[in-house]
Amino acid sequence: SELLRVVSGEVFDIRGLSEGDKILLPPSALQTLMSLVPSSQMPKPMLFSLQVAGSNDPPRHAGVLEFSAPEGSVVVPLWIMRAMGIADADSLIVTSSTLPKGTFAKLQPLSEEFVTLADPKATLEQAISSVYTTLNKGDSIVVPVDGLDIEVFVVELQPADAVCVIDTELEVDFVRSVINEEEQLRRAAEIEEERRAMDWSMSMVEGSG
Repeated sequence: SELLRVVSGEVFDIRGLSEGDKILLPPSALQTLMSLVPSSQMPKPMLFSLQVAGSNDPPRHAGVLEFSAPEGSVVVPLWIMRAMGIADADSLIVTSSTLPKGTFAKLQPLSEEFVTLADPKATLEQAISSVYTTLNKGDSIVVPVDGLDIEVFVVELQPADAVCVIDTELEVDFVRSVINEEEQLRRAAEIEEERRAMDWSMSMVEGSG
């Protein structure tokens, strides 16, 4: 467990830092872990809890992308900072953690584009585990799918309110969208029109070549 100063992930141009729930920790954090835990017993994935110093709020959880943060700092994706109500230079207690494997997630779509997904259940089950390490009940998360950013609200998780979604069969279910069906159908038609226009322009380019 270490007390580290928060740095926004927006400062770093690192692929995978703005999407998902992975943080950057300093190299010394990995050295400390390796001195305490044999490499053969090192948990995969490594999970950490984040708690605002001096706060009684429940901790939230995250995975780690790299051990390349400046010493004394933890680099946190901006959306997690907003969810926790923290800003740059705030202090976080970062603790090595474990979570149960998630088996079920009930999600509420917040994006009009959701209706355009051919198989939303299978698509999001796969996409979540490829971008996220953990899920926390009450979060609004953005899942990138085929160039679209699908935002969903985490309504319910099993077997706990915070779970690991790596190396587990996570079953996804949905509650009714907060967006009315007319808006969803209109957005679906717009996206289909954009795709047709793109296909047409590509065929014209290929034809002229």
